[in-house]
Amino acid sequence: MLEPEFRLPVMITYLIFTATGFFAWGESLYQQDPWPIPVIVCMGLINLGVQLGTTSVVTYVSDCHREQSAEAFAIMNFIKNMFAFGLTFYANDWLVVQGVRSAFFVIGGTTVAVTVTTIPMYIYGKKARSWVYRHKVLDRVLKTE
Repeated sequence: MLEPEFRLPVMITYLIFTATGFFAWGESLYQQDPWPIPVIVCMGLINLGVQLGTTSVVTYVSDCHREQSAEAFAIMNFIKNMFAFGLTFYANDWLVVQGVRSAFFVIGGTTVAVTVTTIPMYIYGKKARSWVYRHKVLDRVLKTE
């Protein structure tokens, strides 16, 4: 029987494409390469990876919590949008203070660190899902008792 965790190995491609794209983008801007390299190549890698990662995460969460998949999707979008909204207030100053290379290396490193957490989820995901179901965590968060 297929488990939702079988969707997580796609995150390897996400990790490869996005981390490579962020590190290369930072280095490319630092080296002042011609614009097609950071814009077409690096952003292309990042966007390809993001599409693969988003698909993997959304289908994983939907498979894990079928009854609340709409609510889970809404929560994921809310968190993503709040992060992006908050970043708009600080990104320009961050780039000015730290420089493009360092900033994009931090983003690439953060991408690697967060994505590596899919390894324990692949191994212990079934136990985590069982715990969430037994303790009615989603029911408490969504107040559907």
